[in-house]
Amino acid sequence: MSENMPEKTNSSDSRRQIIWGVVFSYMLIALNALYGLLVTPYIVHMVGIDDYGVYRTVASLSSSLMVVDLGLGGTVQRYIAKYIAFGEDKRKIGNYISMSLIQAALLSLVAAVICIITYLRLGDLYSGGLNSEELLLAKKIFIVFSAAIAVHLWENVLDGVITGYNRFIAVNGIRLMRIVLRILFTYVGLGVWKSPLLLVWLDFALLLFILLCEIIFIRFALKQRVEFIFFDTGIFRESFIYSTFMFISSLVNQVNSNLDNIVVGACLGSSEVAVYSAALTIFGMFSQIGSAVSGVLLPKVTGFLRQKDNNIEDYVVKIGRIQFMLIGAVLGAFIVLGKSFISVWMGGSLKYEFTDAYYISVILMIPAVFEICINVCLAVLRASNKLKYRTAVMVLMLCFNTAVTVFGVPRWGYFAAAAGTALSYIFGHVLCMNYYYRKTFKFHPVRAYRRIFDRTWICILLSSAAAFSVKFITDGDRQIFFCGAAVFIAVYAASLMIFLPDNERSAVIKVLKKFKFKLGMRKNRS
Repeated sequence: MSENMPEKTNSSDSRRQIIWGVVFSYMLIALNALYGLLVTPYIVHMVGIDDYGVYRTVASLSSSLMVVDLGLGGTVQRYIAKYIAFGEDKRKIGNYISMSLIQAALLSLVAAVICIITYLRLGDLYSGGLNSEELLLAKKIFIVFSAAIAVHLWENVLDGVITGYNRFIAVNGIRLMRIVLRILFTYVGLGVWKSPLLLVWLDFALLLFILLCEIIFIRFALKQRVEFIFFDTGIFRESFIYSTFMFISSLVNQVNSNLDNIVVGACLGSSEVAVYSAALTIFGMFSQIGSAVSGVLLPKVTGFLRQKDNNIEDYVVKIGRIQFMLIGAVLGAFIVLGKSFISVWMGGSLKYEFTDAYYISVILMIPAVFEICINVCLAVLRASNKLKYRTAVMVLMLCFNTAVTVFGVPRWGYFAAAAGTALSYIFGHVLCMNYYYRKTFKFHPVRAYRRIFDRTWICILLSSAAAFSVKFITDGDRQIFFCGAAVFIAVYAASLMIFLPDNERSAVIKVLKKFKFKLGMRKNRS
């Protein structure tokens, strides 16, 4: 094979990359959950609720500025994969990578200008929520975050290159290593320096380390050189259009994810941001549980759509029932045991200050269930190249959420921010998108939801009632949470075996028998 041709992995290697990439993805979800459950309360205890609130406020503001990347990483991934699929010369790939790095350099300059302007306006932005000492800390944190934004633009390009080469093991392995090092150094570092500045410097150092690892991998593992030969106007124009759509989606996601913390920090204060961030951490873990299933199944959608006489509603219901069995159970358990969980999670005197995080989490989680259960429809839109309507809906959601949050938080506190997000979910994902799905794909949302929730809701209700009864038998948040969780899991598993349809019950039993067989084989080998 010529050195100038990209390496083509055989089918077995591609399958191995996908399988281990999925395994690492689940490990990443588990470690991120571990970070949220164990490391977050440790950070709060070590740096204090006020300083942690300042850190989260500035982190949200800095994350919202990441929209300047114009979706560069996703664009690079798409075109690298396209080049490889068409067997393009490696020199052409190297030229495209160099063009992307030049674009990243220009965007870094733009980001620097925006960060300087934002830094000069920090005092005006947070004068109503932060005192003088907290504002000084916020400025120090923002400086480090600004440097990280510039570096992250370059790292995005390299991450897109590796992903475009379908090296999922390397991509997720590097991310896995990053979160492990972050957990380790956070525990060690905060014992020496009890300041949120340690967290931002640690993230910046890890970002540089990951950047170096990606450079080495691309050069020596992929054997891909980066060399600027000529400026390809055609591919730049094509990728720029694609980046524009990615930018709009990224803008909406970033603002929706960070708007609440920014407004809460500006209007209320650092301690309120800490409480709201705790709720967002819980909500983030809840969303990841739902996306874990869809992330494995969604790649099959493209092949499914090629089949004749395919029934999109049946396919959505099939996946949606699996997702609802997971997230529906989590929601039911959290509604019953959530207060005890937060008490155990935060512990000590902080459990009283974080009580509101329970109510905020419930407000965010309930409408999200309806979107997560049918989020396979998003893959259908992408495969059908019908994203314009969804983009317009997301922009409307952003405007609505911004209006409710900006005008509501000064009057009703952070509950207005949660309500704005929840109502925008209902308006956008539940009403507008389901109307579009029905009109475009002959998808009947009410009937689909009824089929997705069928029988499973009875199992969740029985399990929740059983877990709730634990409160009358035992005392103490720790005992209530762990005993209640054990009862919920036991009753839920038994209920599923009783109420599930025969075909679904047989599939579950088949998986359990297969797992038991593999476990027995391992014991025999040992």
